[in-house]
Amino acid sequence: MRYCVRKLLGSASFGKFVEAHDLQDKEQVAIKVMKTNDHHTKSSLKEIELLKFINKAKGSRLIVKLHSYFCIGDKICSVFELLSNTLYDYLIEEYPAGFPLNATRNCSKQICNVFQFLSDLQIIHGDLKLDNLLVTHPEASTIKFADFGSAFRSGEKIITASTAQINTFVEVLGMPPSSLPDRSTRSTKFLEKTPGSDTYVLKKPCNSKTHKAAGMRKIQDVLDIDLEGSMYEKGEDDENFLYEYVDFIDFILLMLNYDPFERITRSEALNHKFFNSQEE
Repeated sequence: MRYCVRKLLGSASFGKFVEAHDLQDKEQVAIKVMKTNDHHTKSSLKEIELLKFINKAKGSRLIVKLHSYFCIGDKICSVFELLSNTLYDYLIEEYPAGFPLNATRNCSKQICNVFQFLSDLQIIHGDLKLDNLLVTHPEASTIKFADFGSAFRSGEKIITASTAQINTFVEVLGMPPSSLPDRSTRSTKFLEKTPGSDTYVLKKPCNSKTHKAAGMRKIQDVLDIDLEGSMYEKGEDDENFLYEYVDFIDFILLMLNYDPFERITRSEALNHKFFNSQEE
């Protein structure tokens, strides 16, 4: 026996994570034990294949490291380096009132760097969320991308948004220009043309949930930012913070541009003033 299980780290729909001691390499590791069904088996094998490739690439330091894998019966077990909490749990425990702007900037820049790195490898993560970003150490400010079970190589498939996501976009950004849904075969899932007009409206949701009118919700409300007072309440009384929050909102809106040809690119994002404001 090579691994001695110490404790359960967590469980989810895919299976569970346990902390174990590697008796051969004399170190603590995290083992992902997958449930046994076709979907989870394929997802696990895909993750192993991609991480073996990614971990060998130069610049993979912000990607979780896969040590090895083995099978117990028909369960696939992947052995990873042991890291700390998910970014979601870290936020809840350390910053229940919200992430400070400087910490947001630090994490955002790391995420943009990983996007650029994965893009160079022609890989799309496919399931980026706070639960899939791991803090390397409770006292550290470095995060690593994890859970590549939904990842894929560019061109393999197309990710479609959910109705809730599209409704939120429209609440904040307004309706997209008609030229964009006109040239998309998938837009009819969410939008429909007004009779006798070239304009589009959102399809009514099947559930009873209501949404604000197009363009009526401010991005700072979604981000829970009060430009007139919140930063001062948190002790950030330097007037430069006001401009940095404005830069942050500009950065977010540029990433949310409906038109992919006008949307900010990965390299442009890394050079945005939100990241460079502290260096000026």
